[in-house]
Formats: sequence, C-alpha cells, structure tokens
Amino acid sequence: MEEEALKHQISTAVELQSLVHVMRTLAAARVREYEQAVASIEAYGRTIAAGLQVVMERQPREMTVPTRRRDYFGAIVLGSDQGLCGNFNERIAEYAIEKMTEFKLTPESRAIVVVGERPAIHIEAAGYAIEDRVPFVGDHGAITRVILRVLERIEEWDIRRRMDRVALFYNRPAESSTFEPEMQVLLPIDMAWLRGLAARTWPGRTIPTFSQDLDGLFAGLVKHHIFFTIYRAFIESLASENTSRLRAMQAAQRNIDERLEDLHVVYHRLRQSSITGELLDITTGYEAVAGDDVRASGVV
Repeated sequence: MEEEALKHQISTAVELQSLVHVMRTLAAARVREYEQAVASIEAYGRTIAAGLQVVMERQPREMTVPTRRRDYFGAIVLGSDQGLCGNFNERIAEYAIEKMTEFKLTPESRAIVVVGERPAIHIEAAGYAIEDRVPFVGDHGAITRVILRVLERIEEWDIRRRMDRVALFYNRPAESSTFEPEMQVLLPIDMAWLRGLAARTWPGRTIPTFSQDLDGLFAGLVKHHIFFTIYRAFIESLASENTSRLRAMQAAQRNIDERLEDLHVVYHRLRQSSITGELLDITTGYEAVAGDDVRASGVV
C-alpha cells in the first residue's frame, strides 16, 4: 500500500516537472521576444523626438508648464492578471502606494486606474479606492487595445478633471535584479526635456521643414510621445513579468528535482525491503518444507 502511494507521488511529481519545464521554456521565449520589442520601439521613440526637436527649434515663443490648478493626481498602475511570477504584482502595488503616500494625497485628490487584477487586490487592501480596472492577461496582441483604454482615461482626466499630474507605475528590467519599479510622469510634459531637444545639434545638414500648423503639429507629436511612453512601459512590464516567472519556474524545477530524488530514494529503499522480505519468506518456506521432508524420511 505504501509502495503504491509512493508511485502515485512520483507520477504526480513527474507530470508537474513536465508542466514547469513547458512554462519555463515559454517564459524564456517571451523574455527574448519582449526584449527585442523594446529595442524595436526605441526607433519609433527617436523619430518622435526628432519631430519634437524640429518643432521646438521653430517655436517662436517660450513654452511653459501650465499653472497648477488643483493638487489632483492620476495614477496608472501596470500589473497582470496572471500568477506564478514571484512578487511582480505585489512589488509594483507597494511602490505605487509608497509614492502616493509621499505625495500626501487625499482620497479626493487622487484617481487610480489599475491594469491587471492582482495588483488591484493589494492596492485596495491598503485602503486606496480604484476608479477603474483594466483586465490584462499579458498577451502581446492585446497591448494596443488596453493602451487605447488607458489613453481615453488620461484624456478624460486632462480635459474634464484638469489633473495636475498623471503618472505611470510599472516594473522594468534591471541588470542587478529581475526587475525594479519605476514611475514615469506622463503629464505635464517635461519642459526641461523639450528644451534639451531644441538645444541638440541636428544630425543632418538640412533641418526638415513642415507646413502644418505649429500648435497642431506639436500637440500631435506629444500624443505620439505619450503613446510611445505607455507602449514601452507595457513591453518592459511584460519582459519583467516573464523574467520573474522564469526565475520562479527555475526555482520550482529545482525543488521538484530534489523532491523526485528523495521520492526515488525512498521508493527504492522500500522496494528493496519488500524484495528482501519476499526472499526471506521463500527461504523460510523452503526450510520448513525441507525440514518436514527430512523428518518424514526418518520416520519411514
């Protein structure tokens, strides 16, 4: 009975080992995919920055950040609906809460949108109300659809509520560790960054010209810049999630391998004990039968 139970445990561990191996392989493939996607989208960002550089060089007046109206803060927290990724969702939720606590925001002066169900659980547990939850299972193909929903929320915040600041919280890959939390301010636009673009030397001999209205072109490029910033954050968040999942699966596989080794040792020991017992039973039976034959022969 005990031997059958051990065989069942070994079979279950082998099946789990196979599943973990598949998940580890899939996570490793996705990490490479998202790392390549980050490198690709950087070219898009450089194109937008070049356009803003041209506009800023043509800007006839000094641009300033709009005067603050109210201390309203909009937070977008990127996480995931999926588990098995270590402390990925807990970490970004804790970081967002920490930053909003530092800003000393009242419940009335903040609005929070969370992408992914798992970080939302931790944020609400800390007493922070969530205005909107956006499901996100970590599918690359769903990124654009989710980003458009986030952009709609940002536009609503900017036009109707006159938010002073809108910030994006997400995990990004880090060399020293699996990932690290990051806060990216989306609005207002960083004027120091724009002035830095205007101060750059154009790489070509001729600066491009444009015929579109200056303000309209600038507004369009800023929207593209915000879209690029959010898209890159999504890709980096996905890369971090799968890196964390890869580490978790590697640790799980080590634990399963060790467990299987222990189970095999116990099983072989038990099997050897069973075989030894059977041999002893055979030997004892043989000796008993042989003794009866000897005694029967003596009597005759």
